[in-house]
Amino acid sequence: IADEVADVSHWLSTASADRDAISRFQASQRKARELEAELRDWTGEEDRRKEQLAARRAAWEPKVADMAGRVSRKFSEYFAAFKCAGEVELAASDNFEEYALHIKVKWRASGELHNLNKAIDSGGERSVATMVYLIALQDVNPCPWRIVDEINQAMDPNNERRIFECITKATEDQQSKTQYFLITPKLLPDLRYSQGTAVHFIYNGPFMQPASKLRLCDFATPGRRASASPDEVEACGTEAC
Repeated sequence: IADEVADVSHWLSTASADRDAISRFQASQRKARELEAELRDWTGEEDRRKEQLAARRAAWEPKVADMAGRVSRKFSEYFAAFKCAGEVELAASDNFEEYALHIKVKWRASGELHNLNKAIDSGGERSVATMVYLIALQDVNPCPWRIVDEINQAMDPNNERRIFECITKATEDQQSKTQYFLITPKLLPDLRYSQGTAVHFIYNGPFMQPASKLRLCDFATPGRRASASPDEVEACGTEAC
């Protein structure tokens, strides 16, 4: 609109006079006034929208920053168990579409805190950071259950053990009582299981024995057999077993 006003003003100052010059001049003046009025309206609307956006940002941004801070504190706490450093940083912007959470990690004392990056961090390191981030989210984004599919496949045994301990600790501490389903083809020996942990072994294939031939006493230790449920004893076929 401002450009049109400038074009009309330029034409008025440079147009040559003829029989219809006055009528054209008056018409151009009316158009210029209409455009200026429209420009004032749009400018006022823009100012009102900016004020509304600023009010919404003032109410919304502190809450988002608080949530990001809570996630970062949990992330740092869990990461400290790996003898590493990490944090989650809220990257604010004038453009809401550019808001982001940056996961920052430092794996070694001699290293520097940096954004998680596939060009710098190994697959195992990224898996560890991703899993710890998901656990840290639990306090601000609770849900009934989470499924973790083979997250430990790219980890070394030390990190795998620590991640399992993080999940166990998270399920013990969190108030939302979220269930975690960890799907994996393998588990490390001597892991610490909480009272709320259940381990399910899924057997399938053309060479599987029928269930009637599988007995608890053939696989469980004496202590495990002593705590067997009535259903398990019945499936085994004998209490002496």
